[in-house]
This record gives sequence, structure tokens and C-alpha cells, in this order.
Amino acid sequence: MWMIAFAAVLPAVAASTPISVRALLSTCCDACALGCAAIRDVQAQRSAGGDALRVRLKTQDDPRSALTEADAAAQRAIVGALLHEWPGLRIVGEEEDAPLPVAAPGGLRRDLCVGCGSDVTAELADITLYVDPLDGTREFVEERLQNCQALVGVAVGGRAVAGAVGVPFPSGDLRSDATIVYGLVGAGYGTLGQELARPFIPRDASRPRPYVATGDTLPSIMEACQTIPSHR
Repeated sequence: MWMIAFAAVLPAVAASTPISVRALLSTCCDACALGCAAIRDVQAQRSAGGDALRVRLKTQDDPRSALTEADAAAQRAIVGALLHEWPGLRIVGEEEDAPLPVAAPGGLRRDLCVGCGSDVTAELADITLYVDPLDGTREFVEERLQNCQALVGVAVGGRAVAGAVGVPFPSGDLRSDATIVYGLVGAGYGTLGQELARPFIPRDASRPRPYVATGDTLPSIMEACQTIPSHR
């Protein structure tokens, strides 16, 4: 994974200015929605029979390193909007493209995280956002769309405190709008949009805790999850 740091070129908020982490998280949710929209636009063009999806590999012969125009478009949308909303904020993005600050239509909302009952403040200089604009690029290329996300993590003083996950295809296709899931440590979590389906995990008296392997996990790891002793 390549991570590139970006900083706004707009006049910065004073580094010692305390800001609401809940308000920041809300703007991350709104930016995630913009990223999801960019990803959905690329998929809509592909579904309509437009140009073939352009894919390149960051690492030759490794399909997990795939990069598409959806990755770049989502990063421009997410990082550009957040840089404009919070001048001086440190943002680390996965892709090489360095977005310019771009105002979101109407600005990013700061009142979306109603599921977080309490709030904390942090100085701007202590905050870093980590952005993976399209987590699951390989799945996107293979049109396993329900396995794609847009991720924004919030760290204060090097410790993860909050995050937003955008799900551009909650139904696995373009029929339903994106869903955003968010959470703030110690304050709560919530969902914007339709609730996501939760997988049913059968109870096993001999193995009280479930073990879950997902994504492109190797078969050997999947087998280990099946045979691992219940006390571990």
C-alpha cells in the first residue's frame, strides 16, 4: 500500500485551534459519500457499455495492486473536499494523485453524526486523516461490487479515534444509494442511508466465538479458521 501525504494550499487554520472531532467525522462521512458517488459514476459508465475500465498494476503480476480511474476519482473527491473544508489538515492518501482543495457543493456537513452522543476536541496539528479511496479495487475490477468501500480514518496524536466507511454498492449493484457507517471511540456509532445486511453466524457450543476470514484470504488461512481450537 502506498500512502502519500497531502496538505492544503489554502490559508491554514491555526495549528493550535481546537476543533470538534465529531464535526470533523461528519465531514469525513460527507466526503466518503462524494467518493462513493465518484466510484458509482465509473461503474455506471461501465454498465452502460462505455469505454473498458482502465486498470494498471502498481506491482507487476499482483492483481491486488490494481489501480483504476475509480480510485483516482474517489481520492480527488474525498481528499479535495476535506482539504478545502479544513485548511492545514494533514491527510495521508493511498494513491499518488495529489488532489487540489475543491469545495464540495454546499460545503461538507458538520452535523451528520447524531449517533455520537458526546464529543471531544483536538488541536488541528495533532490530527491526521488516512484515506483509502477505494478499498477493494481488485473486487471492483472483477465486479464483486458489494466488497468495495471508501475509507477515512481519524487519528489524534497517532491514535485511531474515529472513522467513516462508505459502501458505494450496499445491494451489490447500482439499484440502491451508498451507505455510510461511522464511529467515534467512546461516543457511539451510526449509519447514514440504508442499514447493511448482517451475515448470520450459527452458534456452535464447542466454539463459542466466531472466527471470520474474508476478502482474498488464502485457502490455508480459511482452513485454519475452521480448525483453530475454540479456546484461542
